[in-house]
Amino acid sequence: MLTREFFDLLIYAVIAFGLVISVIRIYRDLTRPLPAELEDDDFIDLEGEEREDVRY
Repeated sequence: MLTREFFDLLIYAVIAFGLVISVIRIYRDLTRPLPAELEDDDFIDLEGEEREDVRY
């Protein structure tokens, strides 16, 4: 049962599984919705007050 062909098959199965998982992850990453762009008025400083005249 534990022959060379079995181990070769096991290695091929692990490689195929990894390829399938990576393709799924890349597809999900490329098709995810992009975050909305922030307007200048959306920035808030650490104290919770809105910033004015701050450019990055």
